Amino acid sequence: MLASAGSALQDAAWSPREDRILSAAMDGTVRLWDVSAALQPDGEAQEVLSLAAHSGGTLALAWSPDGTRFATGGVDGVARVWDADAGQALFTLIGHDDQVRDVSWSPDGLRIATASGDGTARLWDARAGDELFTLYGLTGDLWTVEWSPDGQRLVTGGGQEPWIWDLPEPALRLVGQTDSGGLVDASWSPDGSLVVTSGRAGTLRVWNAHTGELLRVFAGHVSDDRRDQTAYFFGWSPSGDRVASTGSDTVVRVWDPHTGEQVLAYAEHGGDVTWDADWSPDGTRIVSASTDGCSHVWDARTGERIATFCNGCLGHVSAWSADGTRIVSGCFFGSLEGTYVWDASTGESLMHFANHTDTIIEVQWSPDGSRIVTGSWDRTARIWDAETGEELLVFTRHADRVMEANWSPDGQRIASCDEGGMLRIWDAETGIEVYRFEVPGAAYSAKWSPDGTQVIVAGSFLVPEIRRVWPSTEALVAYAQECCVRRELTAEERVQFGLPAR
Repeated sequence: MLASAGSALQDAAWSPREDRILSAAMDGTVRLWDVSAALQPDGEAQEVLSLAAHSGGTLALAWSPDGTRFATGGVDGVARVWDADAGQALFTLIGHDDQVRDVSWSPDGLRIATASGDGTARLWDARAGDELFTLYGLTGDLWTVEWSPDGQRLVTGGGQEPWIWDLPEPALRLVGQTDSGGLVDASWSPDGSLVVTSGRAGTLRVWNAHTGELLRVFAGHVSDDRRDQTAYFFGWSPSGDRVASTGSDTVVRVWDPHTGEQVLAYAEHGGDVTWDADWSPDGTRIVSASTDGCSHVWDARTGERIATFCNGCLGHVSAWSADGTRIVSGCFFGSLEGTYVWDASTGESLMHFANHTDTIIEVQWSPDGSRIVTGSWDRTARIWDAETGEELLVFTRHADRVMEANWSPDGQRIASCDEGGMLRIWDAETGIEVYRFEVPGAAYSAKWSPDGTQVIVAGSFLVPEIRRVWPSTEALVAYAQECCVRRELTAEERVQFGLPAR
């Protein structure tokens, strides 16, 4: 038996190891009891911790699956996450407008669900405390929330009937030290198992794409004699066993992402900065671009320079066509020179087109090689016919300089981001905006996951933003109504789902 806490108990829970019990009381306290002795004849539980958890009363508590932490909810309208050994509050979950009456950990320990008298259930990141999602449209106030064993559904209780919810897939969050100077680029490996980020401190970091765990750090673009030590953009080899990175040290470096070993370094650029690197589809060549006004093609196995393409403008961005026979390059500075298409074998200039009125910051082929997308500081992204150079579409809704534009893996959508921190998803056939969201700083890079369901955005902020995206606005609305909202979307919910205001 547990000794009296002196106030009415509201909840109690066994630890996963079944050697401890938590109790919550209306005096606002949470007590932790060691019950290993109490399970023996004439034994008695020992109080290990007593915490003043919530003003007005503690109503709910739940252990993390590994037993190292627990969550509490209270009359004060907040939930808190605690270290179970130290009794220290790790963070507070703030967002509900009424009592938090139940808390529940997901089976994988990555999320926490809370239920409140305000009529909502909310999902939280259990590692950082960020709110992930809000479930609206419930009848009556809520008293209970519980996960399904597979972590794919929630059941909520309150009012007159329980509700079962299919949950959105949890977004990946990178856990560990990120680049303190801000990010420049982020991208999934071709098989989706890893994420690499690059940043202002000259490093590249490799993360587990399923858990978000930091695996290793490459520090190759760091130099004692250069003030700017940025690692800029990088490219994955088609096989996923190499990463080619560029930097302010003018060197293109090739890494083994699984070991952290530097395999090759190409250091014959003439400019001050190397901006871009892209692998040929067969993985045998790399094209890089820099402020020397040229694109250089390298043998990916030996480091030998094979060809150089120059058009006289200062700085390039370059990319291979899907069949490996052509290279497209755009002027990073002196943008009135426009965009060029080259024969990758002979270096012959095949085509030139120019409608942008400022720096061209990105060029990319469509997956089938029939179109090219360009992004520019003139605040537009444009799609071109790759055979004729005809301008097919112009995306004009960005309010700041476009920093990147990328095709989805199926070629049906474009993701573009701008220096004001807005990412927009477009239908590549019609030019209609499908989805948008804002990030907490300038956005320099937007890359699709291999399955086309997520976009990762890197920029002047410290942690990449990873969001789920949909093939169309109609699919997004249908998902929102089926998954989480049982009525017409409010203005707040339209913002939450990235939809334009009505």
